[in-house]
Amino acid sequence: VYLGDTVGELRKLYTLARVVFVGRSLVPMGGSDPMEVAGLAKPIIVGPHTGNFQIPVECLGARRALQVVRDATELAAAVGRFVSDVAEADRAGQQARAVVCENQGATTRTVQALARLLGGPPADRPGLRTA
Repeated sequence: VYLGDTVGELRKLYTLARVVFVGRSLVPMGGSDPMEVAGLAKPIIVGPHTGNFQIPVECLGARRALQVVRDATELAAAVGRFVSDVAEADRAGQQARAVVCENQGATTRTVQALARLLGGPPADRPGLRTA
């Protein structure tokens, strides 16, 4: 079990983990973003308080890539299930990664949609591809 409390160390810990609990979600703090974990193809566990990341949580939940737990007892049980059922953990992780892959390019699509709404192409910005 690894516990991390600073942003800089979290990605390193995520890569080492077989299962990831995304914090700030067992208490009413709004949760943290599960998409970085999803991109690493890890099974994800969150608490019930994920209002800050409702859409990603819904997308991941729909693919059974993420499990919501209500308390520490359910968290321990969920971790135990993923650790003991490697095939299920791998399946959940791959589904999480698939959600990330399906949603890549969202910024470019958003800029394109805004440009259409505003009646013209986006301002020329280095590194921004709109095609």
